[in-house]
Amino acid sequence: MIFQPKLIAQALRNHQWEDLALLAETLQAGIPADLAQTDPARFQMWMKGLTYCYLIGWHRLNAGVLRSMGESHTVAPGALTPNDELLPTTESALASKQATLN
Repeated sequence: MIFQPKLIAQALRNHQWEDLALLAETLQAGIPADLAQTDPARFQMWMKGLTYCYLIGWHRLNAGVLRSMGESHTVAPGALTPNDELLPTTESALASKQATLN
């Protein structure tokens, strides 16, 4: 999913909570630093995918909440605060974020 971020929205629609929880854990863990020296091409590919996911806001996914949703098909009361989002920013917000980086 990291390499095809549009699949993340599809996974949300299809309630693929475990897959999304694994993605959230991957985004939190980051890329192993030694990968840059052992396989630079793969490191570049991972960096591109992770950067896009961070820019669009997918790094805010919460693995614990997603797993609880998979177990109960609902979000536990109080699991999300008003500032938490399962869905990231819109494409226009992404464009403005990218513009500020350039």
